[in-house]
Amino acid sequence: MVKIEELQKNLETFNGKLVSIIIDGFIGSKFLIDNLKYTIESEILNIKNNNSYLKINLNQAYDILLSENQIKFFLDNDITISLSK
Repeated sequence: MVKIEELQKNLETFNGKLVSIIIDGFIGSKFLIDNLKYTIESEILNIKNNNSYLKINLNQAYDILLSENQIKFFLDNDITISLSK
């Protein structure tokens, strides 16, 4: 499992960029967030810009994959959330 510090380091490379977010599983969605900003408080990842937001409870993630251009969260409720630059 990825440590919060590793996730934050990777998220820093997404800060201020145009990011595609894909939610897949028993519910699906795809949207863009321009000028991404994030915070992590009490193990809740808040991703937002001026118009949109997404909150992810990191306690529900059983795995997180990090790469240069993508972060993928695998959640307990059979949902996968991908962030891509």
